[in-house]
Amino acid sequence: MIAIYAIAKKELQSYFYSPIAYVVMTVFLIITGILFNTTLESFQSEFTPDHEPMEVIYGSSFWITQLILIPTITMRLFSEDKRTGYIEVLLSAPVKDYEVVLGKYFGASIYYIILWLPTWIYVYILFQLTTPDIGPILTGFLGVILIGLFFTSIGLLASALTKNQVISSVICFCIIAIIFSIGKLKEKVENETLSTIFQQVSLLDHSLDFSKGIIDTSYIIYYISVIVLSLFATVRILESRKWS
Repeated sequence: MIAIYAIAKKELQSYFYSPIAYVVMTVFLIITGILFNTTLESFQSEFTPDHEPMEVIYGSSFWITQLILIPTITMRLFSEDKRTGYIEVLLSAPVKDYEVVLGKYFGASIYYIILWLPTWIYVYILFQLTTPDIGPILTGFLGVILIGLFFTSIGLLASALTKNQVISSVICFCIIAIIFSIGKLKEKVENETLSTIFQQVSLLDHSLDFSKGIIDTSYIIYYISVIVLSLFATVRILESRKWS
């Protein structure tokens, strides 16, 4: 646990030591701010329990930021270490491969959560204008965090596959885009079972449900399963270097 904590701390600090981290944070807040302001204007102060601005921010518009945010956060996790050769030093240290993976994953995940915390300013503004239902806001934020952790594990895996950060970000971007849009296929297929499967794995449908106050335990099991599989695959990739 000490090694995992140390690696996670180092990864988290590395984000804030780099100007890129502040650029990412600024761009992210600008995008979410524009989305919130645009949504607020479109409502024209006519809020209903079934349709509130934060439902848009944490629901239907959520994927816009994910497509940019996750690949940017995760692309350097292993790719940069491979490029500089630091990965050899790290793996030769008295730490286990799974500790390296978990440490980097937790560091990136904490940074991701920190990025989303300022969006609660929008919630405060919303409460100054109306009296929204706090339940869907809380579940919507929970969905944002869970889905973000889901994609961070995939981004970590993509970064372990290559030493090129651009290639890593492209792989991660494509996977996120596919998973978010796969739910649309349920409208194209006639087989009911296949349509249900597409709906269950569609993160866009999931984020919309969370933003409406719906928490489905099958979603959480799905996220945990993919996270574990992604982290396990990343560990195996690191272990394969010892035999190459």
